[in-house]
Amino acid sequence: YVGTRIFFFTFINLIKLPLYISLSMTNFESFKHSVILFPIALLGILIGYKLLKIIEEKMFYNFIYALIFVTSTKLLYDYLV
Repeated sequence: YVGTRIFFFTFINLIKLPLYISLSMTNFESFKHSVILFPIALLGILIGYKLLKIIEEKMFYNFIYALIFVTSTKLLYDYLV
């Protein structure tokens, strides 16, 4: 199931890519940043996977929800101020 979702969203994003390029919404510089940050994203996935095995699942998700709340509050603050 998860693998099917990954392939589906990858396919959808690949379809959108030429449109983003033609509308100048992405360029080589943003692609370069993505390539540079990709290993850090993989490291984050690995850390999250290991933490989920160590800590109780409910506590892990509550922590993630708290981080999402703090981040979204900061984004709203930056937008409004």
